[in-house]
Amino acid sequence: MLVNDYFGHWWADGRKPYMVYTQTGGASYVSENAATSGWTYGEWAANDCNTSYVRCKVPTPKEAITDHQWGMMYDDAHADWGHRDNILGKSHRTVNIGIGFNGLRTIFVQHFEGGAVQADGPPVLDQNGELCLSLSKRETGIDVGGISIAYDPPPTPKTPTQIDALNRYCTGGGFTVHCSEFDATTILKPPQPGRYYSNLNANEVVASRWVDSPSHFTMAARMGSLLEKPGVYTVIAWRNDGEERFSEKLVELSLFVE
Repeated sequence: MLVNDYFGHWWADGRKPYMVYTQTGGASYVSENAATSGWTYGEWAANDCNTSYVRCKVPTPKEAITDHQWGMMYDDAHADWGHRDNILGKSHRTVNIGIGFNGLRTIFVQHFEGGAVQADGPPVLDQNGELCLSLSKRETGIDVGGISIAYDPPPTPKTPTQIDALNRYCTGGGFTVHCSEFDATTILKPPQPGRYYSNLNANEVVASRWVDSPSHFTMAARMGSLLEKPGVYTVIAWRNDGEERFSEKLVELSLFVE
């Protein structure tokens, strides 16, 4: 962000945090908070800060980070308390902190990760269209309840102005803040012998393999043509909380299809 003189949740090449997380070896999920203060080079010049007759204050990184952390916890109504909810997320096991300062501007980023379950590797789509996912459980009592897949069009470079205009990001949906509940597909656990699913829609697939032991989970599903369109398919494994609703992400990793 400092190098490209912008602020937002997208990389300059159009990737989102979870895409970069997968490509850099992430094994669970990442959820991002970001804040900035100070001046871009353009703002510094436009306000005549580089002249002798104007004094423009530059907060120290310590001042900026202190203010940002307090604001995300206690003054976050403008963001619908999303930053606070992220900080207090019960599923998180790790937080990674990124701080950038170039003399004019501070960038402060928090990346929250899971860890109760970790993927043995990224999702794999073989040449026959079968999607495979393998997870190792680091905590007991975890039941994988379902798999959903969100779709993003292929990332394309974005300008600082474009990125600055969006204050949040969604899993799937492309370059937008309008998060849709629609998933590219949902992978269902195979029914018990003698039972079956009725009225499946075109975006629902029953897994061909679903093994959920106390320490490990493996899944395979024949996706047909559902994952053929070029783009990024992000596979999300959800925890079964016993109430038939999936509110806790265990893993969120991306698959890149050309």
